[in-house]
Amino acid sequence: MYPEAVWYKQVTVADVDEIVESHLVNGVPVERLRQHPQLPGDSSKLKPIGNA
Repeated sequence: MYPEAVWYKQVTVADVDEIVESHLVNGVPVERLRQHPQLPGDSSKLKPIGNA
């Protein structure tokens, strides 16, 4: 979610209402779906578009 730089992973249609209500309406990210690139198992090679 921009501008907070919160990325979600493995989101299903069933998760959308929770993300909208929790994060967009109440400002609280859904931690169980967050992607943390610095953690093992997540893509640590994510880079902003335009960087090589």
